[in-house]
Amino acid sequence: MNKTILIVDDRPDNLRLVTTILKPSYDLLLANNGERAIHVARERKPDLILLDIMMPGMSGFDVCKALKRDELTEEIPVIFLTAKNDGSDFEHAYDAGGVDYITKPVNAKELLMRVRTHLLIIEQRGALLKLNKDATETNDNLELEVKKRTNELYGVLEKLEKQNADLARFSHIISHNLRGPVASVIGLAGLFNRQQLSDPGNGEIIERLNETAQRIDQILKDV
Repeated sequence: MNKTILIVDDRPDNLRLVTTILKPSYDLLLANNGERAIHVARERKPDLILLDIMMPGMSGFDVCKALKRDELTEEIPVIFLTAKNDGSDFEHAYDAGGVDYITKPVNAKELLMRVRTHLLIIEQRGALLKLNKDATETNDNLELEVKKRTNELYGVLEKLEKQNADLARFSHIISHNLRGPVASVIGLAGLFNRQQLSDPGNGEIIERLNETAQRIDQILKDV
């Protein structure tokens, strides 16, 4: 897609000359006074502006300052064109917000070189801004992913802590509920031993019952 250049000059012969040089490579917009230039720049937003300094009404300096005060046009680079080769004009051009300064009569090769250079600068600046934006978005996405994973880990930790608490309660219930009956078994076994039942076989059975019950009780204590 061709870049668009706005050419601003009050003299038709200068407009024709610059148009002839640039038309094969770029899309061109024309304006013959400052007010018209500002209007076209706001409406069409060209990639670059070639602006004559000496014009009736608004000078090129005034036009450039107005463009730089407007958020719609402040980023459009401005190259000044002038027949004067005065050092003070050179300084005024940059003070007004211009990026370059070309003297008339315009040399075709010089004009093309300056235009290409500044359009390339614009492209590189845009590429850097996009790269920075992408890096920022990547970093933001990474932070979001880290936060998401951290929240997930906290969720897993809370679940494990709850499961551990449930297991502790379960162990307590098991030990509390079962130790009573086991204690009774131990007591009964001891009672049988003290009564010395007449059947000798009962004593051996009761002894084994007592040992088993004590072993169960120790297991429950460990739980």
